[in-house]
Amino acid sequence: MMTIIVDNSNNMPSLDARTLILDLFAAFDGGPSHARILSTRDLLRAGDLMDLSPTAVRTAITRLKQDGRIRAVDRGRYSQGEGDDPWRRRIDGWREVLSRRRAWDGGWLMAAARPTSVSRASWRGTVRALEVEGFRRTPAGLWLRPDNLEGIASTRHRLLDYGAAPTLTTGRLTALDEASIQDATGLWNRTRIETANAQLLRTLSDSLDRIDGASSGAAAREAILLGRAGVRAIVRDPLLPDGMIDEAGLRALVAVMITYDRVGKAVWSRVLGIAAGEPERPAVS
Repeated sequence: MMTIIVDNSNNMPSLDARTLILDLFAAFDGGPSHARILSTRDLLRAGDLMDLSPTAVRTAITRLKQDGRIRAVDRGRYSQGEGDDPWRRRIDGWREVLSRRRAWDGGWLMAAARPTSVSRASWRGTVRALEVEGFRRTPAGLWLRPDNLEGIASTRHRLLDYGAAPTLTTGRLTALDEASIQDATGLWNRTRIETANAQLLRTLSDSLDRIDGASSGAAAREAILLGRAGVRAIVRDPLLPDGMIDEAGLRALVAVMITYDRVGKAVWSRVLGIAAGEPERPAVS
């Protein structure tokens, strides 16, 4: 439902006004011809439910307008902006993550970069991009992941989209020696990933029993925080091939999140007084 990219754990992130607003528009977006319109009142009400001050919400609205992330369609009413954001595209595509996986032939994608060759900010962006794409760093400093997704060209494009330095060296390794294979497959903690997903699956299932049909502020708050936790686990999953991990856990998590997304949107629709069906057509500004 409402989402942010963080780690693959059950820790609840803090929610700032900017993220809340973007998540609300993403949750109720109906596409370019049927964009959802939210009023200042809607956004202030949502902020109040999340313990965000009116000043913080109004400031976030102003800055998001300046950045082109939202646009005013008339006085005090806004729709989602038309700018392209690769992180938002990744988040919005959480339902289709499993379709990225391909049969694995044993090959590996590799990336190499040195922190001394780029600025600190560029290095942080590079590490973040590599980690979100499922790469892990070997003790020797090389970043690896199984080549079971879209291949090297597409992967490099995604890495650069997510902020990796253009000087990053990428390539494909067709074979590793046996010792290196053992070391490489140990870069991902299978037990930790599977346990975290299973715990989150139970948490979401229990929450569904509480929030389905609810219209309270507490239910809305629970829906947004747990929904975001579910989606961030999905979009940060390394999507390892069969044999390195049991895909069933992630598949089950995606399935329960599809239901949670629908129920959570309905809760927020009732709390904010927004029709959950056909979005409004934007007014001409």
